[in-house]
Amino acid sequence: MRSNFFAKFDELPPHYDELLEAAGTENFYYSFPWYRNLIDTTSHAEEQLVICGVESPAPTGSPIARALIVLRKRVGTQGVLRPRELHLFENVYTLIAGPVIRPDESNIDKIMQTLAAKITTELSNIDVIQLGSMDPNSVAYDALKSAFQKPGFMVRGVHSFINWYEPTKGISYDQYHSSLSGKMRNLLKRRNRKLEKAGNVRWKLTKEPAEIPSAMADYSLVYANSWKTPEIYPNFIEGFVKACAEMNVLRLGILYLDDQPTAAQIWTVTNGQATIYKLAYDEKFKALSVGSALTARMMEHVLEKEGLSIVDFGYGDDPYKKDWTRQRRDRMGLLIFNLRTVRGNWAAGKFTLKLAVTSVKEKILGKT
Repeated sequence: MRSNFFAKFDELPPHYDELLEAAGTENFYYSFPWYRNLIDTTSHAEEQLVICGVESPAPTGSPIARALIVLRKRVGTQGVLRPRELHLFENVYTLIAGPVIRPDESNIDKIMQTLAAKITTELSNIDVIQLGSMDPNSVAYDALKSAFQKPGFMVRGVHSFINWYEPTKGISYDQYHSSLSGKMRNLLKRRNRKLEKAGNVRWKLTKEPAEIPSAMADYSLVYANSWKTPEIYPNFIEGFVKACAEMNVLRLGILYLDDQPTAAQIWTVTNGQATIYKLAYDEKFKALSVGSALTARMMEHVLEKEGLSIVDFGYGDDPYKKDWTRQRRDRMGLLIFNLRTVRGNWAAGKFTLKLAVTSVKEKILGKT
């Protein structure tokens, strides 16, 4: 196997298209449309894109792309002790990240070793590598962690965020609804009755690219009237919705009361998994629980029409998610310190000291 660096996706040889298509079909968040929008709308001028690809020769024809990882590094001057860092290209909009690998790949350990060797050898002046938002139960996570555990490097797993989800394989909406707490079922029933009395209620599901402009206008109106702060990257969401429609994974639901949009949710459906990506409701209609009403309608649709195995409630440990799901898991990252550099050692020391102080505080609080 061999590994190469690329400065942008346009530089990737054609055989990487097949890898991105296979991985993206399995999970939209590893597809080229996802990365294209993420990079186009959230890049910073002071950062440089670094794509590391791993490939192997084929008996005939082009090489076979086995994996790639999308990274970014800060360019320009650094402070005296500020570490030179290499980050996985992920941010507040990322729900799952890590190496892009073929779904049927069987030689992940060797691939990750090749990738790690390329990064640590040719980017040897990097002090800290930060990889976040990964599934700690995946083979790729363990293989990547092991690949970087070599002389001169310190590797530590770190928490990224909490993710709530609900297994739904073979479950109808009625079965799912019956499994909710009595309190939640009664709340939905009462609030839905109140909502129906308030006016004409309807909801619309958008999937197709041609319907996006109208749907996004209503989504934007709901978002502007919600409790949420403006997006950090203003162009990301519209690009995300278009990318989802391009891959046929978009499920954008909007709830209307007397033709006024009151709640909006962006979901994706990929390979048997529905993910709730963004949601908002107009605060004027909070008393009518329009957000919950829309969630119920979206859940009914995906369970009855999509044949799902899991519904994923995305980023965060929000209290309301416990009303809809019962399973909770961690998304994890890796911190990799280059102990062969002064700043790498400095960063590793600070991290270790912080962990020690936190541990002492927890023990003291536990005794009080």
